[in-house]
Order: sequence, then structure tokens, then C-alpha cells
Amino acid sequence: MSLGLTQVRTVGIIPDGGKVLTVSTAAEVSRYLGEHGITVLDEVALKHGATADLLLVLGGDGSILRAARGYPGMPILGINFGQVGFLAVVEQSEWRRALDRVLAGDCIVRDEAAIDVALHRVGTTERLSLGWFMNDVVIRSRGPMVHIELYLNGKFLNVYPGDGLIVATALGSSAYNMAANGPILLDGLQALAVTPICCHSPLKVSLVAPLNAHIDLVVARGTEGILWLDGTETTSLDVGDTVEIRNSAHRVRLVTFSETTFLDAFASKFEYQIRRGWRPSRPNRS
Repeated sequence: MSLGLTQVRTVGIIPDGGKVLTVSTAAEVSRYLGEHGITVLDEVALKHGATADLLLVLGGDGSILRAARGYPGMPILGINFGQVGFLAVVEQSEWRRALDRVLAGDCIVRDEAAIDVALHRVGTTERLSLGWFMNDVVIRSRGPMVHIELYLNGKFLNVYPGDGLIVATALGSSAYNMAANGPILLDGLQALAVTPICCHSPLKVSLVAPLNAHIDLVVARGTEGILWLDGTETTSLDVGDTVEIRNSAHRVRLVTFSETTFLDAFASKFEYQIRRGWRPSRPNRS
């Protein structure tokens, strides 16, 4: 984590093209930045190799993930035009105030973990890199059931018969992992949640593994599976295939603000309520 951005002279603007409001807002943002002497780059320029001191993404978390993959290393500030928006920390009505703070250096740049994924096809020695994920990697069955073996640092832990398995980062633990009754990993925890999906076994609790653990998932029995990275269908899986999950040297740089904490975001996005009528015995500490 680092404080602020120094000398923001160039801003790349990436609107979610599927939403009319993001395109019109992008035009407003461009005019506003121009009035402040900031050079604005559109996505055409970025795709041709131009670099920006800041990427402004207008959309939801999916748009931010696509920008992080397409333009690695550039700090990203997300303006939320989606439904939940954990990564997009600024709401639509607040974009001017947020930009003023970033240009003044009143912000925080977080280096969030990315996790590499590779695939060993059964019967071959080929190791195919599939890229990285920031939220989660998911194996889902195409048929009624798939058996997935879990290995941690080379040691067999268990087999999970069911609809599949989720491996989520702390940042992604409040997405599909939470919906499958997996644990919420609090902000700053360097760990991965491993959660079975509709597991047909008494032993179906989630596990929490260190971020640097070597996790191997083997499709041991069942029908064809599908591998998803951050909500995108990536490849099919056959019985005998092995999915390797490893901590990556790559990091995603997200711009946020000192008052924007994970717990506050979680409470507001999911209407997480403290027990009614309960008064804390001591005040919050910053």
C-alpha cells in the first residue's frame, strides 16, 4: 500500500460500452479533466500502447477486472455503475469530488494480490498458463456431479463430490464464495478460501489456506468440467486434468481513500446489520 499518486498528468478513461450512462459520463469527465490541464486518453489510445498515470473505469467490478488485465501496472479508480461494486469505490454522483482528491494526492493506492492459474492436461506433460485471477477461480461440473481432489503443497487433503469448487482471494471472498456459504476473509488477510459447491459429503466445510500455498485441483471423476476465472468461462476440463493455483508476482493497483474500508463497504453493499439495539462498549479506533 502506498499513499497518493504523484503528478497525475494523464488519465485514461474506460467506460463500460454496454451502458449509455457511462459513455455520457465519460464525456463529462473528459471535459472536467481538460479544464484542469489533464491529458485524457481514450481506450483506443491505450490499446495502441499509450500509458496513463491513472485509469478511470466507469462500470462495475467486471469492467475493472478487464481493465486490470488489459493495462497492467496502471493505478485504477473505479466509478460504480454496477450493482454491488466492491472494487469500484466511488459512486456515480461523487466522481468530481473523488477526482479532485486524487489530483490533490489525497488517496491510497492498494496493491491487491493476483493468483496465477495453470492447467496440466491428462496424458500430456504440457503446462498451459491460463492467466491470473483477482477474485476467484471456479471449477463447475457440466453434468450432475464432479469429484475434485484437493492437494495443498503436494499433500492430498480430501475429495469433494458435487457441483464444483471455489478458490477465492480475500477481495473475492464476498462474491460467489459467500453465496456458497464460504467464509468472508477480512481486509488485509493474506489467504485463500477453498469452498465446495453443493458438496454431496458430510465433510463439506470451507478451508482457509495461506496465500502462498501451492493448491492443485484434480478432476478425479465425473463428467466434463468448466473452469472460470473471475466470472469468465476459460476452458473445459476432462477427468484427469489438474488445475494449479499459485501466488503471483503480479499485483493490481487500486485507488481508494482512507475512509473506504472493507467492513464499511461490506455493510453498505449487503446491508449488513449490527444486532439491533446493541451499543458498543468502547468507541471505534481509527
